[in-house]
Amino acid sequence: ISARSSHRELEKAINRARHLGSPDRDLEHSVMEFLVAHRACSRNGMAFMTKAVPDEAFTALHQLERAWSAHRPQVQPIRRLLSRIGGLLGACFSETESAAMLHASSLTAFSEFPIGLAILPGGTAPLGLRVPISYRPLLPLTRALQFELESMPTIFLRGRLRILVVECIPASERVGRLSRAGWQVSRTTLSRTEGVECDFVEVRSAADIRAALGEKPYDILVLSAHGIVEGNRTGIQCGTDRIFGEELGPLPTVVCLSACSVSPRGQGTVNITDLMFRQGARVILGTLMPVDVRRNAVLMTRLFANIAEAVLGRMPQNTFEAVWHFTQGSNAINDVLSASAGLARWAQGTSFADSVIAEFMLRRSAGRLRKNFVYDDTEQVLLEIARDRGAAKTLRAWLVSPGYIPESVAYVVLGWPDRIMFYDAAFEQADKRFGARTRAWLKSVSPETVVDSSQ
Repeated sequence: ISARSSHRELEKAINRARHLGSPDRDLEHSVMEFLVAHRACSRNGMAFMTKAVPDEAFTALHQLERAWSAHRPQVQPIRRLLSRIGGLLGACFSETESAAMLHASSLTAFSEFPIGLAILPGGTAPLGLRVPISYRPLLPLTRALQFELESMPTIFLRGRLRILVVECIPASERVGRLSRAGWQVSRTTLSRTEGVECDFVEVRSAADIRAALGEKPYDILVLSAHGIVEGNRTGIQCGTDRIFGEELGPLPTVVCLSACSVSPRGQGTVNITDLMFRQGARVILGTLMPVDVRRNAVLMTRLFANIAEAVLGRMPQNTFEAVWHFTQGSNAINDVLSASAGLARWAQGTSFADSVIAEFMLRRSAGRLRKNFVYDDTEQVLLEIARDRGAAKTLRAWLVSPGYIPESVAYVVLGWPDRIMFYDAAFEQADKRFGARTRAWLKSVSPETVVDSSQ
């Protein structure tokens, strides 16, 4: 369905609705149906409109956000709220819709509710860990329509990936020191990857961020900061500046917000993640809840290590959507090990070679972690290792009390992550055959033209 014909059909529908005296809610419903159908045509997929998410689900989500925000989050109340949200959301989907979502290669959700929290029948893991989900905010609806009708080309980042990591948290804070240690590991990994450039800057204001972005064209921006809520808006703290999106100016295509609660959905806030689309970002990684800086550092380190492998063509996942979902879904072991400091020490051992983590990752878990039971399977494999090492009783006690929070579900991706491609074998082959001739021809036509084969 072409953009031009889409505009014509939409205009006809709106005029018809107005002529019939259709109420606003019917017109809004028609626009949402159009958004979903247009996206399905674009991705050669299927589309459906679910029942409206009940108010009780938003209330439970707000309670979950508050419980997760406590100084010492309690595991069992959070798990009960996740189960309640899963039950309320599950009732919104028909059996056919649930089956379609569980068997989809990926989902685009036009929704203000994070449906990835739902635990659907046939599994115990949240939907977001079973299927890649990219969210498209619906508010305001006119803006959602404009974004959907814009052209979003596939962007190849092979051979020219430029990443900027911006640290907004002062080094005087413990969180800031832990954050810097994590980013140092990521930078070391990326610096060894051909065609990848990673810069790191410490900033104290929004002006510093704009200046850093102006140094060179970046593809990915990482903002490491404290998340804030002011009134009905979420943002980040940078020095004395409170940033809500527009203060940063034009943004790279991909923005990763390593900050707490920048994209909550239970309070009706205007989120910085949503507003970044207006500044040019097309993929935004954010958080629904507060996240622990240590576990966030591990997750981000794994994400960028996987991106480095994807750029080199060493992973079956080759888009940001696929790489992120693999990273998120395979992070269950780190969530489980966060149950207690004692469990973490036991798993790490005295050296990596003989540690529980090494045995889990390199030998025991291979081919055994099902996406729909990823936490159950992770616990089972760990219990097998514990039995062999005489620690099964202790491990069971750790898993029951205090237990762990599945923090991986606290992250969401908004926008078009499927259009960000790190490597494509067919593109590489075509570039080898025709790239040089194409660039030579373009240069002969216009000597001033500079062509980047990766675009």
